[in-house]
Amino acid sequence: MRRPPPWEVHSLALTGLAWLAWATPAACIAADAGRHPEREAALRTAARLRGDIAAVRVRWEGLRSSPSAERCRAHVAAVERVEGALGELADALERFASAAGEAEALARAATAGAADCRHQQGLAESHARAVALLCDVLPVVPEVPTPSPTVEQTVASCVDGVSFTQDVGIVFATGRETEAWLAAGGGRQALGVLERTFEGLPEIVVIRFAERRLGVEGLRGSVRLPENRMGVRDAAPGASRPSRVVVFVGAEDQAAEAAVNFAAAWAFVPSALTPACRPGAVDAFWFAEGTSVLSFGRRGLLTKQADGTVEWRSVGAAGAPEADGVPVAPTPSFSPAEQVLMGLSPAQDDPVDRARGVRWLAGARGTPDGVAQSSVVCHASLPVVSRAPGVGPSMRLIVVSKTPLSPEARRDHLAWWRAYTAANRDARPEISNFFEATGERARPSVDGQLAPRRACGAPVVDLP
Repeated sequence: MRRPPPWEVHSLALTGLAWLAWATPAACIAADAGRHPEREAALRTAARLRGDIAAVRVRWEGLRSSPSAERCRAHVAAVERVEGALGELADALERFASAAGEAEALARAATAGAADCRHQQGLAESHARAVALLCDVLPVVPEVPTPSPTVEQTVASCVDGVSFTQDVGIVFATGRETEAWLAAGGGRQALGVLERTFEGLPEIVVIRFAERRLGVEGLRGSVRLPENRMGVRDAAPGASRPSRVVVFVGAEDQAAEAAVNFAAAWAFVPSALTPACRPGAVDAFWFAEGTSVLSFGRRGLLTKQADGTVEWRSVGAAGAPEADGVPVAPTPSFSPAEQVLMGLSPAQDDPVDRARGVRWLAGARGTPDGVAQSSVVCHASLPVVSRAPGVGPSMRLIVVSKTPLSPEARRDHLAWWRAYTAANRDARPEISNFFEATGERARPSVDGQLAPRRACGAPVVDLP
């Protein structure tokens, strides 16, 4: 079989890749529009589209650097996801145009944006079709295991129906029973299984579901342990630090890194809070003060009103409108207060942040114009922990699948984890790995393997 030279692959693929440069601007055509539920829905769809486009770029770079039938088909599948997302956005913009009422200029803009998305969708379809023809003439590259400093290790499971293996510091959990972890209470169930099987779990356990897309639903299913429970776990054999968080992400999530960054800061917010200050993970810090990971990158100010209530008001980024409808803003960084909270910088670096800590509103509902009010102001005081300079919280990745993964799939998960935990910048500009989110001051601690228990422990029954 003839192997096409790199320039031939490059030429054919770029024939249809020009639409990538225009898809995102077309998607956000309604960004300056008034506040409408339909506009917010369109913006959320646009955010998902941007993530899908970023995935295409990653797949394309892999195909260009190392042409193979497998990489080619993965690229085509990613383009087809963009094609579907463009159709969803066109539908959302058409609904917005219908709801604009007397605002004719907004209706025309939304209609034009929908037409542009339909056009881009056609280009994506043509591109996918053209590249699919190329896949059939590319060579099938045999699997070559990635050299690793460790040998794959099979771990005896303490739970029927779930098997564990470890390779290069990553734990792979396999079995149909792991699907139950996505149901209500699944975070507690997953943590119980891991506690019975391994000793010395890290402070932050990242559970990544293969071939799944969870988005914010993963955060809503995540678990954070209260401090009194942490004290019990801190005394467990082999545990130098207590586990604080189990966070769910999907391998197909557009911003899985942002979810893990959120969990890293969320883990160290003191849990000794009033009942009114204990909302769900996704909603807890939506109305946080300043700009931070905990507020999903949104900028806001808290102001006390004459009637005693406190108002949160969004602050638009310089020169651009605030996109309140986007659940996870691109590349948010840890605020100075969050870095102190996690022990990444000494509290005396910033006396203002040390005194103020992290403040947010509880029980508040936002209005379309970026304002929220509540009588409950929550406060996480500082500092909480201290660490060696440059070293962040301990983390481990658990990759979950119903059936065993192929060597190539395992390498993909390893590549993602290395990119997130590396002490350097990520190649993807639309997200922040941990190192970037800390202002390049620290990396997470991910060294070594998890130690299997010599004997299965008792089930954990007092998780939150």
